[in-house]
Amino acid sequence: QHEATTINVSGDYVALKKQFILTIQDNGTGISPANRQKVFTPFFTTRRENGGTGLGLGIIASLLNHWQAEIRLGESEQGALFELVFQLAEHD
Repeated sequence: QHEATTINVSGDYVALKKQFILTIQDNGTGISPANRQKVFTPFFTTRRENGGTGLGLGIIASLLNHWQAEIRLGESEQGALFELVFQLAEHD
């Protein structure tokens, strides 16, 4: 259904915000505008008939929140793009 054949992972340090952003993007069909607001909602899935439970992104969002981090759905012309944003600790 998603038809992705490639996954790209990259990381960037944003010094002014003291953040590390991990970007994950595939080259599949992407996420429809109607589903963009739902992807982190527990039990939301477009793949139920294929065994999808809709728990994956909700669990990831909860884990990241526990670590004072977040996951965001980014804008992409092709495929899905997610950003994992980690706030870095201050060091003396």
